[in-house]
Amino acid sequence: MNHGLDIIPISSYRHVPPGGPRAHVAVVEERKGSGRGVALVMGWLLLIVAIVAHSWVQTVRSIRALPAAERTSIYERTLKDAESACTTPEADEGALHDHCVGQAEFLVLFPECDVRCQRLAQSILPHARR
Repeated sequence: MNHGLDIIPISSYRHVPPGGPRAHVAVVEERKGSGRGVALVMGWLLLIVAIVAHSWVQTVRSIRALPAAERTSIYERTLKDAESACTTPEADEGALHDHCVGQAEFLVLFPECDVRCQRLAQSILPHARR
């Protein structure tokens, strides 16, 4: 029963992409370029992370290099300020909040920052939320 349909073998079908056979070459070249771009961005990000880490290490070293009596005095003053100003409801936002976050970040750099200090800092510092 022939309904006038011919069967065309798959091997005789040749697909030519729009724009000719060289269109695939252009796509490969674009991918190579985008890989270089990603590598460049990753390089810049690593450089920024290295600079920030170096700055943080220098800050910790400068705090620890202070004479013990002076370092303890600064620590106690900062802790007292954070306890009095940063535990109020007004410290939840605005300029006072920014000040308190800075104080908490500063406090945890001190070797004197004990469990009480750590708890205070954790209550002030912003946390990632799920």
